[in-house]
Amino acid sequence: MELELKLGVPAKYFFNRLIESVLYDVETQTGRRPQPQHLAGFTYRKKLGNGAVGRLEVTEYRQDHAYAYRLRTGRNQYRVSYQLDDADAGTAVLHYT
Repeated sequence: MELELKLGVPAKYFFNRLIESVLYDVETQTGRRPQPQHLAGFTYRKKLGNGAVGRLEVTEYRQDHAYAYRLRTGRNQYRVSYQLDDADAGTAVLHYT
């Protein structure tokens, strides 16, 4: 699934909120809070809402522009990517895959 959305906020603002959420999840799951620039390649076990456990690997991190991860569970593999570009003044375009 691919979505392209125009956001009413700058790319940097949206990206910072996204990464704050990511870091909170990492800290909740592992007790550690890595620096954002060290997220690429970071892996950890993640307990999902349905009780399943998966292995999450951050596959891409580019400050203010890109965040992606792969989540493997016993049955499935998910790949998620957020790509951000500035558009008009104060807006951004999000490419979500």
